[in-house]
Amino acid sequence: ATLEEGALILSQWGYPAANVPSIRLTLDRLAQRAQQLGAVRVPASAASAPSQAEVRSMVVALNQALYEEFGLRGNQADYYNPENSMLHSVLS
Repeated sequence: ATLEEGALILSQWGYPAANVPSIRLTLDRLAQRAQQLGAVRVPASAASAPSQAEVRSMVVALNQALYEEFGLRGNQADYYNPENSMLHSVLS
């Protein structure tokens, strides 16, 4: 199982009506956007640890896609609310 699968199971457990196909589509779009911005491994180096420059470019691309473009933010007002662990809530 993947982290994505675990998060989807958690959302469905708490909210059986959670729209899993929609959640997956949103995650796929976020991943595609991050890749367009440079969050990709160089194929020749995929078997080895990424270089500092490669890690830096991935982090910059992920930050751009997730935080600046999609607007994800931590819930500072209610940090410990269980909703913050539910993908369908976080991505809506």
